[in-house]
Amino acid sequence: MREARAAREVILALGAFGTPELLIRSGIGDPVALRQLGVPVVSALPGVGQNLQDHPFVPGMHFRARDRLGLPRANGGGAIISWRSSAAARPDLHAFVAQGAQASPDEALSAGLSTGDVFAISPALMGSRGIGSLTVRSVAASGPRAVEIRSGFLTEQADVDALVESVDFIMDLAATRAYADVIDKPLTPPGRLSRAEKVAFVRDHCSTLFHPCGTAAMGTGPDAVVDPALSVHGVAGLRVVDASVIPVIPTCNTQAPVIAIAERAANLILLRGVVPPGGRRVVYAADFVVTMDAARTVIADGAVLVAGSRMTPIFGAGRYANLHHNLVPTCPPAWPTAAGSARRP
Repeated sequence: MREARAAREVILALGAFGTPELLIRSGIGDPVALRQLGVPVVSALPGVGQNLQDHPFVPGMHFRARDRLGLPRANGGGAIISWRSSAAARPDLHAFVAQGAQASPDEALSAGLSTGDVFAISPALMGSRGIGSLTVRSVAASGPRAVEIRSGFLTEQADVDALVESVDFIMDLAATRAYADVIDKPLTPPGRLSRAEKVAFVRDHCSTLFHPCGTAAMGTGPDAVVDPALSVHGVAGLRVVDASVIPVIPTCNTQAPVIAIAERAANLILLRGVVPPGGRRVVYAADFVVTMDAARTVIADGAVLVAGSRMTPIFGAGRYANLHHNLVPTCPPAWPTAAGSARRP
């Protein structure tokens, strides 16, 4: 075993499964569960590993093509469509065309998906409501045996209903004139299904769209794991920067949100909290850097506007005094002086 120490802070970016597992192994999590594992409690945060969210995916709707499709291009994916289920206020369903079979080897063989030209139109629920969890079974084990993941898929009836609707939508889409010259026949399912059959089909084929998040959720409530600056509650020098901090899953792929989180984290890390010369604390909130005195009163004419690497003095900063309760201590690349100009420390 090798031990490494950080001079300033540790940043976890292990994803929605790895991050909560490491936090729990480190004594950060539900105190009851930690004691059962024999792990000393470092910070009692019951939300660690809870609030797991993902997009359920039904990769089982296959069609045989009339003509040769040729070799798959790129990753085999094609057109994408998003639409709204009958109970949703905004688009919550999503489907894409994929060349080849999206099925297990056994299903591909039994349904005739392994021969000829086959493609799938696979629906997914982007507005899912089901909540799952990740727990550590044993700190002595490693790998998949060490954790238990409950996806939360289809635990909410609304999610089942929306995906059942998506099966009908895909069958309707396949029956349009636009697909008439493309589709020879449906394979799985082989035709229209009853309500009970659609429910069974969704449950049998439900999988993941690989968008897990939420297991170290950002917030200020009792179940929050990190604060709005991505720092772990109750632990100095520890920050989480990955999809686990997303408190509510977005209705989109999670790549772009995670990039945005990483960009924001980079700004926060560069503006680390330090007490500058003279004892004035500098704090960062949104795009403003403000100086405060020991009584946490904003110093007049001591604020600057941050835009990238540029810092513009803001005179009369006292009008922002009512913001100071929500500000996070940080260290900007330049200090606002008493006269309101910015200089390097």
